[in-house]
This record gives sequence, structure tokens and C-alpha cells, in this order.
Amino acid sequence: MRIFNCGRKYVEGHLVEILADEGLFVVSLNGFCVGEGRVVENEVSPISQDKGVILYFDDASPDDIGKPGIVKIFDRKMALSVFEAVEAAFKAGKERLLVHCGAGISRSAAISAVLNDFVNVVLSDNKADRAYNAAHGFEFPPVPNPHVMSVMRRVLAEEILPQK
Repeated sequence: MRIFNCGRKYVEGHLVEILADEGLFVVSLNGFCVGEGRVVENEVSPISQDKGVILYFDDASPDDIGKPGIVKIFDRKMALSVFEAVEAAFKAGKERLLVHCGAGISRSAAISAVLNDFVNVVLSDNKADRAYNAAHGFEFPPVPNPHVMSVMRRVLAEEILPQK
């Protein structure tokens, strides 16, 4: 499965094509609009639930809890929802996966990297797509969020792989 990691601007600029692509599944990672120390509203996801999975969390780690503007961090439940949705999409015949966050550098990069191993090693033996994704699957050079990467890897190792 080909995986492309990008930022919100890319999705907004290609929304018509993304929505029309029946072979594409989207993991939409969104943050929050915060004003005066309180949550004003969730960012509006550019996609709907029928096109993929939509999550809301900040580009942060547990050390950031309580800091101004930090509303929610990535957790085990979110990781499980990503793995379950992507596995269902894979089994339904989706050929491509698009993972986006605000900038396409940190949150989505962490999730894309782990999903590349999950889809192209665990669910299938697709070394060609795995190598292609690692070399060409990013709109920008990735700087994966360490907390998101850690949670995804831990859930994969402790909860997903034992079931396979």
C-alpha cells in the first residue's frame, strides 16, 4: 500500500481529487483553535468520516500537558482507532493511504512511518511499497513527533501484533 504524508494545505488544494479517489483512505489529524486559554473549537477536518478516520490532538508530549494551548495529546485509544481503520481499509481493497496533519512534518510523519511497517510488513509482504514510501512518501522532510511514534509502536507491539 502506498502511503503519502502531507500537510493540510496539500489536502485543501487537492480536495476534489482526494474525495473522488475511491482507492484512497485518509487519516486526518487535526488540532484545536485555542483562544484566551480555552478551547474555542476543533479545527475543521477537510474530509468527512466516510473518507477516512479523523482525530483531534495537539503536536505535543506528556511533558506539555498543562501548558497554554495544549488541549489533548495522542493516546493508546487513538492509536488503536488508526490501526483498526487502516486495517479495515486495506481489507476493503484501498490501495493508497494519505496521512495529513497541519504541517505534514511531525504528527503525520510519526503515524505514517509506523503504518508503513504495519501495512507493508504485517498485513502484506510488500517490500517495494515499503521502500518507496520511506524514500518518497513525504511532502516535507519528516521530523516525527517522538511521543506519537512511541505510542504507535507500543500499541503495535503490545496489542496489534499478538493478535496476528
